[in-house]
Amino acid sequence: MPLLAAIPSPIQIGRNGTRLIDPPEAHAAAFARNRAIALDDPFEPALLDLIRRTAREGEWTTDTIHGIGHRQIEATPRAGPAMAFALRRPALYNWLSQATRCGPLVDVDGPVGQTRAGSGEAIGWHNDLGVPQRRLAIIVNLSDDPYEGGEFELKDVASGNILIRHRHGGPGSTLIFDVARALSHRVLPVTAGGPRRVFAGWFLGPDAVRR
Repeated sequence: MPLLAAIPSPIQIGRNGTRLIDPPEAHAAAFARNRAIALDDPFEPALLDLIRRTAREGEWTTDTIHGIGHRQIEATPRAGPAMAFALRRPALYNWLSQATRCGPLVDVDGPVGQTRAGSGEAIGWHNDLGVPQRRLAIIVNLSDDPYEGGEFELKDVASGNILIRHRHGGPGSTLIFDVARALSHRVLPVTAGGPRRVFAGWFLGPDAVRR
């Protein structure tokens, strides 16, 4: 299956606000088809540089997710909360809600994590509904160095069919995908280079997902 191609971002997220370039309706059909959207450059450079530098300067600790896999996350969360704060914008919530038809969004949460080549670190199949308010997931590339491997896969649980595969492009490239009981996703091991460093978070609704 070919990789899901990133598009020029229809939104621009900066320190002082979010600029909406395309109407959400222009991307609704593609999201419904793929259950995901990949954005090439949604962050203003100054904001992205700040968050990447914060992650780069941090210390890391092992995060084991029972039955799923393990990775490293920030020992003292700094870059993760900074990214969540940048995404916590009503205009962005409204745009995503309309583009994805996921229902209302009220918050963002998530850590910055990394997986390293040769470490055995990877994240197996799961659906992110350990917190039932999660409506959408977001992965933002914060890596400093190129890497091989580390692809993301999203599948339909009933059929087992892979719906999309995705590999991040440059720093700031972003994947937003649906969180639902009918879907499962994983991240394959990094095989060389890296580490693969990302913000891996969620947009939350006011109540539990019913899809």
